[in-house]
Amino acid sequence: MALDEPCMSDGALLGAIDIPIVATTSALKVIFWNDAAESAYGWSRAEILGQSITRLATDFSDDTREASWTAIQEHGRWEGEVVQKTKSGENISVWAHVTALRRDGEIVGLIAVNRPLPLLPSAGGIRTPAQRAQEVLEAAPDSIVVVDSLGRIVFVNARLEKSFGYVRTELLGEKIEVLLPHAVRLQHEAHRTSFIAEAKSRPMGVGLPLSAKRKNGEEFPVDVSLSPIRSPDGLFVQAVVRDVTERHRVEQMLELIRNVTSAANESRSVDVALRSAMDLVCAVSGATFARAYRYDEPLGQLVFHAVKGDNEDARDLHAAWKRDPTAAALALHALLSRKAVSRLVAEEPEPHRQILQASGMAIGFAFPVVSGTDVPFVLNFWCKTLPPSLNILLGTFRQIGVQLGRVVEREVAQAQAVYSAKLQQSNEELSLFANVASHDLQEPLRMVTAFLGLLKSRHGGALDAEACGYIDFAVGGAQRMRGLLRGLLEYSQADRAPLKVASFDLGVIMEHALANLRQSLVDTNAKVSCASLPQVKCDQSQMIQLFQNVISNALKFARPNVVPEVNISSTEFSEGVVVAVRDNGIGIAVNNGKRVFEIFGRLHPVDVFPGSGVGLAVCKKIVDRHGGRIWYESLPNEGTTFFVEIPKDKK
Repeated sequence: MALDEPCMSDGALLGAIDIPIVATTSALKVIFWNDAAESAYGWSRAEILGQSITRLATDFSDDTREASWTAIQEHGRWEGEVVQKTKSGENISVWAHVTALRRDGEIVGLIAVNRPLPLLPSAGGIRTPAQRAQEVLEAAPDSIVVVDSLGRIVFVNARLEKSFGYVRTELLGEKIEVLLPHAVRLQHEAHRTSFIAEAKSRPMGVGLPLSAKRKNGEEFPVDVSLSPIRSPDGLFVQAVVRDVTERHRVEQMLELIRNVTSAANESRSVDVALRSAMDLVCAVSGATFARAYRYDEPLGQLVFHAVKGDNEDARDLHAAWKRDPTAAALALHALLSRKAVSRLVAEEPEPHRQILQASGMAIGFAFPVVSGTDVPFVLNFWCKTLPPSLNILLGTFRQIGVQLGRVVEREVAQAQAVYSAKLQQSNEELSLFANVASHDLQEPLRMVTAFLGLLKSRHGGALDAEACGYIDFAVGGAQRMRGLLRGLLEYSQADRAPLKVASFDLGVIMEHALANLRQSLVDTNAKVSCASLPQVKCDQSQMIQLFQNVISNALKFARPNVVPEVNISSTEFSEGVVVAVRDNGIGIAVNNGKRVFEIFGRLHPVDVFPGSGVGLAVCKKIVDRHGGRIWYESLPNEGTTFFVEIPKDKK
């Protein structure tokens, strides 16, 4: 049974891998040949597909062809070093990993992943095990050094030369301590002697933190694994040295995030959290000048936000900076991009460039404090030297900005909670006052009205027309005051009782509202038309009050000598229902829009259109309680349409 090429369903993916991958049928006919194979062997796909894999003239270094085939049949795979020929006749060494493809238990094809070995074969053709071992050591990603029993260096690989800055001839024959900091060399000699006396393998990461020293004197953290090598020439020790500078830097950044998070959680205020974060960032990055900016929304710009004292070595810089307190370009860049950014001092525009250069600063970085969709603060730092692993540092600032943003959110939430509590208390006190005042003031007003009436009826003959007019004015004022008190009571009670929400027919609600307005409808000879209305979830009594007020408004503000007409309709949409109440009245002037829903927000003199100016304010309070909204559209002398939105999801 042959292997079909369509079976290589991941051909596009395999073709992009930069390691030669070859697939054959069980008869060793090539059916897959990726780009890396073309590059390594020289044959294009068109030249090799369908041809025998024997073109590669494979020689086995550590095994035989028969043994490899036996392993594939029994275990389904085989790997080892082989030497193969390219199209040009050149020999190349590869480490082949061959896997069998089976169908119904039978081998129908092979896939070989052939990773080229790092060095070319020796002049004699097949390399010796010692040569291959040296090539592996040379290609290792870690620094490798081999020392004899006296601690003298006998071998170093290419990675060690590059990492430590030496040419290997400078190291061969030297004591291993040349690669260590001066402070630990004597101690290391004692440890080395102890290890030689009882040599055994020691894996990486075991023991105390270790440091190495480059040729230029720079010290850096390392992990070291040790392996004894016993040979006829004596005991040798192989040390694999891994530079863990970046790992330590990542750990340091994680510790920075943990410390900032802890400080943020424990901070009493945003300013304390910002100051703690700035201190921690300065300690890790080496920054000597730090500034906090606050985004001033009314101004639409960053302004200096003092939360941190001057560093000892940056006092002159702070003094100079304060003479021009506007935000630097780097901080603005962080604000607009919403990410951590860095910039050389030479790229900063004047006047800040000159100020920074005079203080010896070399580079700066800034990052935003992100709270939801807002950036309330930006932190800006300047350093005299380039911070190590700046990219990792910048990546860390995103997390720090988020943590600080949570402090902002927490403080805002606490402030809102305090404000809400005070507002609720104030509303309750105001409601109680309105309730008491409206009741308690009714009796004095009734007394004023009654006695003024008695005065006019009993002594009216003794009073002139002007005095009687004054009495009428006083009675009218008292009556209007009683109306205002009734409106105040109505407004204060609109949100005192809990909502009794259930599903009600809006048509029935509208019938109740019109029934309550029956006399006004008769007096004005109004025409009311109402389309079919849906059911909504609401408090029935409050919804009757709402539409009664809206329709009453339409009847009151009719045009002279024009019969009032009111049309009621509705529109359903995914979020709820919008009810429209349209009239043909006098309309509302554009400049009066904000006063329409204010309590006592009258738009006309009381002698022209009587009323307390409370009705629409009550409507807005009812709609707000239902989670909806109310608005209007109007043209003077053409009429007004009030829209009431009632959401469907109100519980």
